[in-house]
Amino acid sequence: MLSLVQIRFVILMLAGVIIITTAELSASQNVILLLILALCMIWGILLPILVYILAGKRANEVLGRMNQWLVKQQRWIVFIFLLIFGVMFLTAGISELGIFQG
Repeated sequence: MLSLVQIRFVILMLAGVIIITTAELSASQNVILLLILALCMIWGILLPILVYILAGKRANEVLGRMNQWLVKQQRWIVFIFLLIFGVMFLTAGISELGIFQG
Protein backbone atom coordinates (compact mmCIF):
# COMPACT_ATOMS: atom_id res chain seq x y z
CA MET A 1 0.00 0.00 0.00
CA LEU A 2 1.32 3.45 -0.91
CA SER A 3 1.98 5.84 1.91
CA LEU A 4 0.94 9.49 1.80
CA VAL A 5 4.47 10.62 0.95
CA GLN A 6 4.69 8.30 -2.04
CA ILE A 7 1.30 9.43 -3.31
CA ARG A 8 2.44 13.05 -3.08
CA PHE A 9 5.48 12.27 -5.24
CA VAL A 10 3.34 10.39 -7.76
CA ILE A 11 1.00 13.39 -8.01
CA LEU A 12 3.93 15.81 -8.43
CA MET A 13 5.48 13.56 -11.08
CA LEU A 14 2.19 13.31 -12.99
CA ALA A 15 1.70 17.07 -12.79
CA GLY A 16 5.21 17.65 -14.12
CA VAL A 17 4.68 15.18 -16.95
CA ILE A 18 1.39 16.83 -17.89
CA ILE A 19 2.95 20.31 -17.90
CA ILE A 20 5.90 19.16 -20.02
CA THR A 21 3.89 17.11 -22.53
CA THR A 22 1.20 19.76 -23.02
CA ALA A 23 3.76 22.47 -23.69
CA GLU A 24 4.37 23.11 -27.34
CA LEU A 25 7.93 21.79 -27.45
CA SER A 26 9.87 19.60 -29.83
CA ALA A 27 10.21 15.90 -29.11
CA SER A 28 13.85 16.29 -28.07
CA GLN A 29 12.97 19.11 -25.66
CA ASN A 30 10.22 16.95 -24.15
CA VAL A 31 12.64 14.05 -23.65
CA ILE A 32 15.27 16.29 -22.02
CA LEU A 33 12.74 17.91 -19.67
CA LEU A 34 11.24 14.55 -18.74
CA LEU A 35 14.72 13.23 -17.91
CA ILE A 36 15.43 16.29 -15.77
CA LEU A 37 12.08 15.82 -14.01
CA ALA A 38 12.86 12.15 -13.37
CA LEU A 39 16.28 13.02 -11.95
CA CYS A 40 14.72 15.66 -9.70
CA MET A 41 12.20 13.15 -8.41
CA ILE A 42 14.75 10.40 -7.64
CA TRP A 43 17.72 12.46 -6.42
CA GLY A 44 16.93 11.38 -2.87
CA ILE A 45 17.47 7.78 -3.86
CA LEU A 46 20.48 8.33 -6.11
CA LEU A 47 22.46 10.53 -3.72
CA PRO A 48 22.96 7.92 -0.96
CA ILE A 49 23.89 5.30 -3.56
CA LEU A 50 26.51 7.62 -5.05
CA VAL A 51 27.85 8.48 -1.58
CA TYR A 52 28.10 4.79 -0.74
CA ILE A 53 29.98 4.08 -3.97
CA LEU A 54 32.30 7.10 -3.72
CA ALA A 55 32.95 7.29 0.04
CA GLY A 56 33.69 3.61 0.59
CA LYS A 57 34.41 2.96 4.27
CA ARG A 58 33.37 6.48 5.30
CA ALA A 59 29.91 6.08 3.73
CA ASN A 60 28.12 5.38 7.04
CA GLU A 61 29.59 8.50 8.65
CA VAL A 62 28.82 10.72 5.64
CA LEU A 63 25.30 9.33 5.24
CA GLY A 64 24.66 9.80 8.96
CA ARG A 65 25.61 13.48 8.76
CA MET A 66 23.53 13.91 5.61
CA ASN A 67 20.55 12.32 7.36
CA GLN A 68 20.89 14.66 10.35
CA TRP A 69 21.03 17.69 8.07
CA LEU A 70 18.03 16.53 6.02
CA VAL A 71 15.96 15.92 9.16
CA LYS A 72 16.79 19.44 10.40
CA GLN A 73 16.06 21.06 7.02
CA GLN A 74 13.07 18.92 6.00
CA ARG A 75 10.47 21.68 6.34
CA TRP A 76 12.50 24.13 4.25
CA ILE A 77 13.20 21.54 1.58
CA VAL A 78 9.51 20.65 1.25
CA PHE A 79 8.57 24.36 1.32
CA ILE A 80 10.98 25.20 -1.51
CA PHE A 81 9.86 22.30 -3.71
CA LEU A 82 6.18 23.07 -3.17
CA LEU A 83 6.84 26.77 -3.81
CA ILE A 84 8.53 25.95 -7.12
CA PHE A 85 5.65 23.71 -8.22
CA GLY A 86 3.10 26.24 -6.96
CA VAL A 87 4.67 29.03 -9.02
CA MET A 88 4.78 26.73 -12.04
CA PHE A 89 1.09 25.85 -11.68
CA LEU A 90 0.10 29.47 -11.06
CA THR A 91 2.08 30.65 -14.08
CA ALA A 92 0.61 27.93 -16.28
CA GLY A 93 -2.92 28.70 -15.07
CA ILE A 94 -2.62 32.45 -15.57
CA SER A 95 -1.12 32.00 -19.02
CA GLU A 96 -3.99 29.70 -20.02
CA LEU A 97 -6.53 32.30 -18.89
CA GLY A 98 -4.93 34.90 -21.14
CA ILE A 99 -5.36 37.67 -18.56
CA PHE A 100 -2.09 39.40 -19.32
CA GLN A 101 -2.24 39.06 -23.09
CA GLY A 102 -3.12 42.27 -24.91
